[in-house]
Amino acid sequence: MKRIRITKRLLGIVLAILILFSAFSVIACETVKAEDNEYEIMPCFTTIMSETYDIQINGLKATLTASLIPKYTTTLQITLELQKYTSGSWKTDKTWIATAYDDYLITDGSKLINVFADYRLKVTFKADQETSVRYRYPSD
Repeated sequence: MKRIRITKRLLGIVLAILILFSAFSVIACETVKAEDNEYEIMPCFTTIMSETYDIQINGLKATLTASLIPKYTTTLQITLELQKYTSGSWKTDKTWIATAYDDYLITDGSKLINVFADYRLKVTFKADQETSVRYRYPSD
């Protein structure tokens, strides 16, 4: 009986020490991470040089525009999706796709909309093997 009590106490002490050391190591790691990130180089595009996109709603009409400029001539694709907020989720209302083998690509689309619904633009840029997905909400 005495042996079980001693074992429980030793186990409790070991667990307390482990928790204490793990708490200190988390604090130390967070401090090091904050200092290391100061000079971290952020990943950047390898093919895409520039991308622009916008959604404008004027009255009953939504107009979507997008452009893509790669760093070199390659296969390009822009997919515009006009999405409508319905039943708690975003659903694609209409899609426009433009493709080219060039050093730039510009596309647009428009659609009559319901003024009482919420809309957003989802645009997918593809240049060579690189893909970028962006969202834009209309400004009020």
